[in-house]
Amino acid sequence: MKPLFKTALLLLVSSWASGQACVHTDLSKTLTFVSTVKRMHRNVSYDTTVVTIRIIDKSNGKTLQEMTFVSDEIYVEDYSHCRMVRSYSTRKNIKREIIDKG
Repeated sequence: MKPLFKTALLLLVSSWASGQACVHTDLSKTLTFVSTVKRMHRNVSYDTTVVTIRIIDKSNGKTLQEMTFVSDEIYVEDYSHCRMVRSYSTRKNIKREIIDKG
């Protein structure tokens, strides 16, 4: 099994327990992007969303960078559709209509 596939599978399985996960292998020729989003319930009426983006080198499966940010303005539903992405370098979804929900 290739190192990248092992890494992506491990990340996907581990993140299912903690929240929504998306593995994007088609946004770059050299990088894989893994995003996870988790909703943290702070109290009855107020939640926080934690988003983590991991960038993985396709050639060796090593994580190059990991970013985490927290927001009260992002909802888990905003990240619920893994197919809602765009890449101009690989031409992934470049003709898909952009819908602004705001």
